[in-house]
Amino acid sequence: MKLHTILFSFLIILLISCTKNTGVIVTNPDSNLVLDKIRYGNFQGIKLEGNILTITGSKNGNNGIYKYVDYYLSISADFVSEKGNNLWVLPAGSQVYVVSLSAEGKELVELMTSDNPEYSKVLSNILKQASNNDGKIDTTKTDELLKDVNLSESELAALADKLIKVSDDFAKAESIK
Repeated sequence: MKLHTILFSFLIILLISCTKNTGVIVTNPDSNLVLDKIRYGNFQGIKLEGNILTITGSKNGNNGIYKYVDYYLSISADFVSEKGNNLWVLPAGSQVYVVSLSAEGKELVELMTSDNPEYSKVLSNILKQASNNDGKIDTTKTDELLKDVNLSESELAALADKLIKVSDDFAKAESIK
């Protein structure tokens, strides 16, 4: 009888705890994730206050003040200067990767961060290349960047052309600590 009472009590507690609203809401990561990584990271040459990014540690001419525009996949953010220059910012561990983008470069980043998982593989390959080469990216190495990407031949050729067109953007990529 005691066993039945204990089991019944346990069952009631279980039902109450499983149906109780704890107030926790599960959401997808948003811009705060990437912005907080920049804001609270221990970086010497980059600082984020509100939506304003200040870069002082650039060796490639990216020093200046930028305003937050948008985020991509909760891992990177797009900033723009007063002159209209786009900057793609990716915090990664103890450093922040910074890429100054042309209009074509911004279009490519938006494509790679779209809902298509095959384009995300290209982004992943670019990030691997950057992490293995101290922030340096060579988009002319299309075989390396398109590895394991399952797109049609025409889509792969178009993507390879886009990667080659923006090679100057990514050649100026740098990591700021």
